[in-house]
Amino acid sequence: YSVCDLRERRYLTFRKETADKPIVAYELKGVHNGVSFPFKDESAGTCRLVNLSAALWLAMHREIILVADEFDAFLHPLLAKRLLGELLAHVHGHTQLLLATHCTALLTTDLIRPDEVWMVEKRGSGATDLYPLARFMPRADKRLEKGYLAGVYGAVPIPGSFFRGEETE
Repeated sequence: YSVCDLRERRYLTFRKETADKPIVAYELKGVHNGVSFPFKDESAGTCRLVNLSAALWLAMHREIILVADEFDAFLHPLLAKRLLGELLAHVHGHTQLLLATHCTALLTTDLIRPDEVWMVEKRGSGATDLYPLARFMPRADKRLEKGYLAGVYGAVPIPGSFFRGEETE
């Protein structure tokens, strides 16, 4: 399977990699405490988890390149951390992961090494810099999340400049 799509938060579709295979669609329903309701009424986090499910399954069973922008979108930080941990523990063979996130809870050496993290920093001029976290040579016992939030590694937003229209470099 190559595509997982949630259309109008109602149908989950899987498409075979060959064009001659039909699309298979499943109508989704939420069930909580025995009460059934349309899937479109589920929370955004539940919908995101279902939306990621096919891609995560593929990463665990096939050698693929998985690209997920805002991997953690609508997920509780603890769930995002657990999900990434499970994915990394069960990733198949030479599967490559490219995940973009704003979830600082994922910046932990329990999950990832500093050489696996790249930072993206926006300059006041509008240019963007991309650089490896490993350039700062953080020690294995350092809390990456704490250092990041303190600005040690750069790539933190400067909200004041956005709201006041200031130029920063």
